[in-house]
Amino acid sequence: MKRKLKKVPQNILLGLFGSVLALVLLEFGLRLLIPHNKYYALYPNLNIQTEFIANQYYSGLPLKFQYTSNDEGYRSKHKLEEGRYGILALGGSTTECTYIGEKANWTFLLEEKLNAQLNTEVTIANVGSAGMSSEHHVVQLERLEPQLSHVNAVIILVGINDFIKSLYSPEHFSLDKRTLLAKAFAKYPRSENEKWYQRTELWMHYRDFRVVRAKKRHGAIKSFVTTISKRRNALKNARVSSVGLSLNNALAEYSSNIQSIVDYCRDRNIMPILITQPTLWHHGMSEREFELTALGAYIEGDSTYSASAYEQGMNGFNNVLREFANDSVRVIDLANILPKDTIHLYDHCHFTMEGSYAVSEILLSDLLSTLPIK
Repeated sequence: MKRKLKKVPQNILLGLFGSVLALVLLEFGLRLLIPHNKYYALYPNLNIQTEFIANQYYSGLPLKFQYTSNDEGYRSKHKLEEGRYGILALGGSTTECTYIGEKANWTFLLEEKLNAQLNTEVTIANVGSAGMSSEHHVVQLERLEPQLSHVNAVIILVGINDFIKSLYSPEHFSLDKRTLLAKAFAKYPRSENEKWYQRTELWMHYRDFRVVRAKKRHGAIKSFVTTISKRRNALKNARVSSVGLSLNNALAEYSSNIQSIVDYCRDRNIMPILITQPTLWHHGMSEREFELTALGAYIEGDSTYSASAYEQGMNGFNNVLREFANDSVRVIDLANILPKDTIHLYDHCHFTMEGSYAVSEILLSDLLSTLPIK
């Protein structure tokens, strides 16, 4: 009996040693075979098909949608490669267009239409992702472009997330490096992490597993419906604040970020194409329309801002883009062209299927005369 008891600690030590050895071998195996040594704006090789259960709250959307990405972490039918004119599409959820489905996305439609009318084949690599602001786009461009092949132009639909962030942080702020990278990229080199365990492949792959699993449930999470309902009720019952929007600091930071993008493109002979952000907010909008903008509205306690204030605030960010228009920077003023109605926008800024089609037509008309290809 005593001999058996003496063997117990030995067995535990052997078991621990075996487990540690297995983890070490697995770590080095992952470093050798599938390392995290590149930047990916989106998780590569996604193929998600699910339902958008909040469909009942919005018109102009399908019940089911598909979301795919290729092995380089962008969305397109084609690759960025020699012989094709490459356009990198940056943006937030209005570039991502998750809930209208893969083939209704304006970048997908625009790519098809350009290829049907031009002799030179075009690839539009969509890396749009919800919540991205100009600060994220700067770091995305600086890290993605060098590792992607044949990027000739950068098209960016931007401004709404910078505006919404400014409502909650009038003084504005810059994100720390760790937070910025974690949001800007689905995958990035493990060497970017600070903590020792986060610099292991084991931790990075565990993180990937958790995020991809969550994405596969995207759109079917019941809490999203609850959030929409609560926000709409809060906005409906909120009083309109008489305090004006304070955006000077946010607009200055926004302008600086856009300048960084333009400078990066100019230095590498890449054509920058800036697109102003359409929104539903407008003077005299109905109560029903205003409720649709609840997820984008600022609601603090029992107060919010008027539809006119939101419209003017967003126009401030769009004006920043308009000021960049010159011979080397193309600005497409989508905000002044796309109608402010629920036919084209299902909430404060997101496109319906018909809205996305209209966006692709507007951009097609402009780019056919702008792109240096035939």
